[in-house]
Amino acid sequence: MAKAGANLVIAIELSNSVRTIAKKAVAQHKNRIFLIQADIAHLPIKKSLKLDLIYCINVIQHTQNETATLIELSRLMSKKSQMLFNIYLQRKRVLFISLISLLRQFTGKLPYTTLKVLLFLPAVVFWLFSKLKIFSIGHNFKETWLNLYDMFGGHDYQKFYTETEVSKMLKKAKLQTVKRSKYVFVLTQILPRQTDKNI
Repeated sequence: MAKAGANLVIAIELSNSVRTIAKKAVAQHKNRIFLIQADIAHLPIKKSLKLDLIYCINVIQHTQNETATLIELSRLMSKKSQMLFNIYLQRKRVLFISLISLLRQFTGKLPYTTLKVLLFLPAVVFWLFSKLKIFSIGHNFKETWLNLYDMFGGHDYQKFYTETEVSKMLKKAKLQTVKRSKYVFVLTQILPRQTDKNI
């Protein structure tokens, strides 16, 4: 975002990666990127600050209360702001999701390093199947590996949602979809209706 010309980028990260990976980006763009270690459901940012763009990809489903998180993010929006947002959808994958949830009861208790090593071989198999066109993943090997890590316990929380649940969430956060692709929603605030003072 800074490379694309943003004057100010506020990066929020809960994990300790703020001390390593993210610091490199901050060092490259001094005084333009501000890195904060925080929970996005409880942002240490003044309510008066409004952002042009909020980028929240592959995050909401890993929070304890996704609706509260969306409400907290939406308070940083003005009527001209947009939020790029995605969320794990069920998409008729009830059996698949049930299987993952069952396996996570075991894998979610493993140390992160052990889990990552354990998932290396399955990642190789998935990636090779994708290369052989047996099924399509659309990721390189590292992304495939990290997605499996993410799926089987890299987070304390992981949820999949129906379209109805997503609609209710957005409504409570007073957000509306203005564009949508297969994976990403573009959201704006729902503006209050103007009342006619002459009536």
